Amino acid sequence: MKSTRRTIVVTAFAVASMFWPLAQTAHATSAQQLSLDGRRALDKLYLTEPRARLFSRRAKTVLVFTSIIKGGLVFGAETGTGVLPARGRPEGYYNISSVSWGLQAGGQLFSYAPFFMKERVLAYLHKSGGWTIGAAPRALFGEVGIGSP
Repeated sequence: MKSTRRTIVVTAFAVASMFWPLAQTAHATSAQQLSLDGRRALDKLYLTEPRARLFSRRAKTVLVFTSIIKGGLVFGAETGTGVLPARGRPEGYYNISSVSWGLQAGGQLFSYAPFFMKERVLAYLHKSGGWTIGAAPRALFGEVGIGSP
């Protein structure tokens, strides 16, 4: 059993290290460029999904990850950077990184934009410094996915 756990941990770190150069590239993006890309990504979302604009009117803010890179074969990793706009200006910049294991094969490049509908949830993001550790089931088939982030 110890050998299996050790193998899992070593493999997870190996997969994560494959994506480390991509993470460094994502961090190298200037704050100004990231803010501009975030605005463009939101505009594209509003054009392709009109209901998103309705949500944005009630939302306190939207955290926009413009480009998340994810890939794996049994063990996987993802990374990307995002911007949190507030009152038309960037309030903060965030990085998303994770490792995973399970039945998975492939890779994808995608954007992610969670809408913060309540002030207390946004306050939690600021208070926690953006950190979270957890586990949640997910399923993704093509462009349609289910799960809890």
